Amino acid sequence: MAAAKLVEWAQRTEDDAVLAWTHSRWAVLHVYQGHFRRAVQELEPMRAFWNAADLAALRQRLDRGGLPLQNGLFVAVLAQIPLGHCAAALALVRDALSLARETGHEVELCHAHLVAVLTYVGLRDYQQALPWAQEFSRRAARSGFDSWHMASVVNEGCARAHLGEAREGIAQVRAGLAQAEAAGDRTLLPSILSLLAECYLADGQAQQALDTAERGLAFCAEFGCGLSLSPLHLRRGQALLLLAPPDVARGEEALLEAISVAQRQEARLYELRASVALGHMWQSQGRVAEARELVQPVYDWFTEGFDARDLVEARALLTGLAA
Repeated sequence: MAAAKLVEWAQRTEDDAVLAWTHSRWAVLHVYQGHFRRAVQELEPMRAFWNAADLAALRQRLDRGGLPLQNGLFVAVLAQIPLGHCAAALALVRDALSLARETGHEVELCHAHLVAVLTYVGLRDYQQALPWAQEFSRRAARSGFDSWHMASVVNEGCARAHLGEAREGIAQVRAGLAQAEAAGDRTLLPSILSLLAECYLADGQAQQALDTAERGLAFCAEFGCGLSLSPLHLRRGQALLLLAPPDVARGEEALLEAISVAQRQEARLYELRASVALGHMWQSQGRVAEARELVQPVYDWFTEGFDARDLVEARALLTGLAA
């Protein structure tokens, strides 16, 4: 109700800058709470502002934290990826870079690189993510924005951890986590902890991954963070299955919870990831029919993005289950 009243007030002002700011801020809240489809709907009116001329005009009215490119394309990427709109997310990267280069504004150029980094990390395309993360790190260092520097450290570390530099990457993500904690912005911790748990898993550190995921879930409960809820349940389940000996019962329970959360959020990509993880476990137990019945309907929902890593892995699992 409060959101609707604020948007109604913004519309009455007939001020494009106020309206752009209002929609972007509510979209941020929707994404953080895990209401991804609502965030996309909230951002739809902002599409009219996503051009160089309007950005230049609005920039004179808003501070750097309120630029439409920052709070529009950035939040749109965070919403589109969980929803499973892989091609749409990549199109937003192209839009962000094109607009930023056209305006030539350094803040927007820096933020456009962040959009690219978050997209490629979100799609688990770490080969693409690393060079964008490194360039973003250089730009963030020049910008003087502490939050951007933290984001650059975390995402570059995540990419490195998945490309054969696990220990170095983990150290970077931990440094970014420490920076966020020192800054007192604890609302960012669930997302960082989710990435850190994933890095620990890539290095085979099951207990560290489990402890990190459970800490992230505690912060999700404290702050109402839905953005990282399904991924953290997924990491927790994977960590439980990686323990020696594996905790199969609790691992399966965690993966089922990751699927359930994703379904409630309509987060198809997150649902697919958790379903594939559980499908592999059931396959190893000889529960082939159950695994196929779990994964196939989720995979069949997708109509684009078939070269994305998650869909490639799902397709490989389904092929194995059909053999």
